[in-house]
Amino acid sequence: ADKIELSSENEYLKTHGREQFKEAEKQTLYHDFSNMVFSLGGSAIYYPDEMQMLKEKCTLIWLNVPFEVIEYRKSLEDWERPIVFPDGIESFKQLYEQRYELYKKCHNIEIQVSASDTPKDVINMILKHIKDQ
Repeated sequence: ADKIELSSENEYLKTHGREQFKEAEKQTLYHDFSNMVFSLGGSAIYYPDEMQMLKEKCTLIWLNVPFEVIEYRKSLEDWERPIVFPDGIESFKQLYEQRYELYKKCHNIEIQVSASDTPKDVINMILKHIKDQ
C-alpha cells in the first residue's frame, strides 16, 4: 500500500509547488460529500466545472462576509494561510474582489454575515434558509 504523507497545507505548497497544490485542491472536490457539512477553501471557486458539479449535487451556501470583517478576522489568526494568488492578483483586497464576483454566480443560498454576527447567529441563519427551501 502507498504511504500517505500528512502535512499542513503550507508544507504541501512549499514541498510540491503551486501547480501540484492547485491540482490536489481541485481533486478534493470530487470527494463524496453526501450527508455531511463541509467548508470549501476560498480558492475552490476557481474550478468552475467542479463548482457546478457541487452546486448540482449539494447545497452551496455562500457566507457573504464584508472584506473589512474578513481582514480583521485574518489579523487575529496566529497562522499563515496557504493562499495561492492567481496571476494578476497582487493583494488580499484584489483577491477578495475577484472571488466575490465568482461567488455571486455560484451558490444555492447566500447568507449575509455582519461584523456583529456570532458563529451561532450564522448557523441559525443557515438553518432558517434551509428550512425555507
